[in-house]
Amino acid sequence: MSDFEAEISQLETAASNARDASGDIADVDLPAAVDGIATAMPGSSSAVSAPELGTSWTGEKDALTEGLDNYAAGLEAAARTYRDTDEAAAQDFG
Repeated sequence: MSDFEAEISQLETAASNARDASGDIADVDLPAAVDGIATAMPGSSSAVSAPELGTSWTGEKDALTEGLDNYAAGLEAAARTYRDTDEAAAQDFG
């Protein structure tokens, strides 16, 4: 039988990295990337569609940041559970 060991610090690092990525993504103004299309291409179908694209990108960005935040929360909860279990076991066998 093999031993299982959770690297709590790695779980915490991964959670921190996910939160950092979420924050970086949240700060990006995606609609601004397409704001100039209407001016650059007046009357084109791209000019008409650009605002919808910005809105769609924002929705996808929000879903991604929410997913990263949920992932980070799950990693943090796992790290807490492993730490609590390790501390309880250390007290029991103390």
